[in-house]
Amino acid sequence: MPIVVLSGSPYERGFQHGNRFAGAIGQALGARLASLSTAELSEVYQRASTVLAKIDMMAPEVGAEIHGIADGGGRDVLDIVLRSSFELLTPCALTGCSGLAVQTGDGALIAQNWDGPPGSDAEQALFIHVSAGGFEFATVASAGGLGWVGLNRAGFGLVNNDLILTSRSDGIPSQIVRRVFLGCQDVDAAIERAKSLPHMAGRAYLFGDASNQIASVEVSARHGVSVFRSASFFAHTNHALDAQIRDDEDSELLARQYPSSQKRLEILKARGAHCTNADEVMVTLRDQTDAPDAVCKQTSVREPTQTAFSVAMQCWDRTLFLARGMPSVTGYQRISL
Repeated sequence: MPIVVLSGSPYERGFQHGNRFAGAIGQALGARLASLSTAELSEVYQRASTVLAKIDMMAPEVGAEIHGIADGGGRDVLDIVLRSSFELLTPCALTGCSGLAVQTGDGALIAQNWDGPPGSDAEQALFIHVSAGGFEFATVASAGGLGWVGLNRAGFGLVNNDLILTSRSDGIPSQIVRRVFLGCQDVDAAIERAKSLPHMAGRAYLFGDASNQIASVEVSARHGVSVFRSASFFAHTNHALDAQIRDDEDSELLARQYPSSQKRLEILKARGAHCTNADEVMVTLRDQTDAPDAVCKQTSVREPTQTAFSVAMQCWDRTLFLARGMPSVTGYQRISL
């Protein structure tokens, strides 16, 4: 996986990102928007304009980076908003994932297999953001996007999973939410930010920090934020665990889109007692029980996604273990931040 160091102000970092990946951004946007009619495109761009105004107001540094990516890539800024706002597009991209958070003897460790359509592994890079004050955060992101998972200078990190809920709101997309979280010092601060933000759709987050705190957080446009904290191990896939948020679930769409979700969660929970260090967590992420619909997913007619990257993050020493593609096939690269 490419490792890209971006330096300077948020706008400057965005400009470097856009300039480096201009071709890939254009290709990805073209493929995503080609199926929309003129009327649908007009509506999508109107919604993107509303979202950008909210980002500029609620998260101005994130907004500055988006403007930088647009200028660096020679794109309209609303194109870059759409690149990080899959919730605005129908149908949404399939990104079923398996994640875990664990308290170890050394500190908190969070991990995820990020699943997407075949070929989506080629769109990903690790972006390391450096300001005048030094390292800020690292995130795995698609070219032109803001990021899927990440770890910051304070040792706070997050992974997350798609939830299939019926409710929607005119909030801010989850990639922007994730970047807001990466500005937090610890799990407590991220939970408070989660409660303060207008979430556009369903999502489950797993948090960890350098003080060995972990949390599982589910958000719904209708029911707000549900927090689970009283455990030393959390696992999540693509169905809601909170009873109230589960009532908001589109069960038919969930069964069609992520039929392996329940089984993947069972496997993660069964492995939980063994996840005492990064090596054991990586064994879990390689697990192919019930393949192709496994924690380490392979594409199938039943569920046409596969693991595009796998990551384990040691919060206490800011170490990433990152594998491009299915970790059962490829090796993990150790990266110290």
